[in-house]
Amino acid sequence: MHSIDLTMGLLSTVPILSASPVPVLAASPAPSVAWCLQQTQLVIPPYTWHFIWPMIAGFVVMFIFAFCRVVMEWLRVQIVSDESVQRVEELKDEYRTWRGHASEESRAVLDLLLEIPSAKFTWGQFATLDGALIDLVPINALRRSVWWWRLRYQQAVSPEIYSAYLNSGPPDPVTCSDEDLRADVGIVVSAVHQTDIGFAAKALSELLTSYLLGISVYITLCLLILPTVGFPIDDSIVVLFAGWTGGVFSSQQRLLADQLADLRRSKLVSRLFQSAVLSPASGAVFAVILYLFFVAGLLKGAFFPQVYIPTDAGASFSALIRCTAPTDVGELAKLIIWSFIAGFLERLVPDKIDALVGKTTEPKNTDTPK
Repeated sequence: MHSIDLTMGLLSTVPILSASPVPVLAASPAPSVAWCLQQTQLVIPPYTWHFIWPMIAGFVVMFIFAFCRVVMEWLRVQIVSDESVQRVEELKDEYRTWRGHASEESRAVLDLLLEIPSAKFTWGQFATLDGALIDLVPINALRRSVWWWRLRYQQAVSPEIYSAYLNSGPPDPVTCSDEDLRADVGIVVSAVHQTDIGFAAKALSELLTSYLLGISVYITLCLLILPTVGFPIDDSIVVLFAGWTGGVFSSQQRLLADQLADLRRSKLVSRLFQSAVLSPASGAVFAVILYLFFVAGLLKGAFFPQVYIPTDAGASFSALIRCTAPTDVGELAKLIIWSFIAGFLERLVPDKIDALVGKTTEPKNTDTPK
């Protein structure tokens, strides 16, 4: 997978045997792997470094800024929002009022929460204090507050989730038993807090994805500029980066499409954050695997790129990396597009592998006709 300049140089030595837009190799010996490896030695003109070093410096500065910003945001989203600080103060006052109703074990834990400044409460501590008060407040006060919690729950989840909750037959706050009411309110309060945590995780993931997208745009500009100043870009780098960029866009689209009900249902704060990081990495890997499919001839057709392959016996791994390339600029464009698709559609390559494995392991029908 070498630069397109070398690809065109190789093709210029091969006569065209047909009018097909895809060059056809003649019967004469193709360029050897040794010659190919010699031609792909990276030679950088001295003046090119005047462009490379500022690009590297810009990337380093951008990466450090994005890393520090994400870490700061991660630390911030662990803490309750400014709007929730007042609610934490109200919960502390309620606990002090009904502290005598708590058991000694619960009191030991909740008293520690009182010592934490409200502005430094985490979402988990917020949920613990709020959930503990359900078992402490008098039942009459709890019956009067059921409507407020159910209203918050309705605003937090999708209409389908809330309809399912109503169809489950929630207890009547006037006639139900104390145990049933406390259990129902406890579930609703837990769901509301899980939604708040999901909001925080989604905000962090959106920030991370936006920085990854910005870095991708910066690298794209560098890849477009470097060949014009004499720095050859290897096709392998283009394939990796196209898959990476496809993964970044896939992660961004997933974040935009996520509904609040999905965040609450997942119950995992780290799910979106991990997706924002793993999707670009997996996209780059899938792009490389897809390129191997093209080289091996497992995917052929007018929509797939045709790849030049050295014909030397005993070709090495270095030849696979450095001496295989699309046969012309149009095929290179197809390769870049499919590399991006491999990163964007995360199930494309795994599904192709499953289909290939299914064909190779499919049991043969050995029954003889009667």
